[in-house]
Amino acid sequence: MRLFSFDQSAGNAIDKYGSKNLVITPIMRLLDKQLDIIQMACMHLDKDGLIGGHEAVIPQMFIVVDGEGWATGGEGIRIPISKGQLVLWNAGEWHEVSSENGLCAIVVESDQLEPLEIMKEIRLETE
Repeated sequence: MRLFSFDQSAGNAIDKYGSKNLVITPIMRLLDKQLDIIQMACMHLDKDGLIGGHEAVIPQMFIVVDGEGWATGGEGIRIPISKGQLVLWNAGEWHEVSSENGLCAIVVESDQLEPLEIMKEIRLETE
């Protein structure tokens, strides 16, 4: 057995895209022979944290494991998010995340992402 840490002390502060109070701790990265990428990281948003708005390079899952905040997609509408929820952004989709009191999420990026068919999708009020 091997044991690793993905808490804030193992990460790096990020200010790209105007982000603030954000620490990213890489967990894994895999490149295959066709240069497909799969990577995973833990995003730690402290109080008044922000992941500044930008386009997703490839599909991204943002899996909230603690805290709450809001996220936007291509429409720019702030949708509340909290522990136990997963946000999926498509490649090229503009998005932003913020939290007033703090939030922790696991982010998985891959061109092969699709939530399992058995997951319960939450209908957004904007739909």
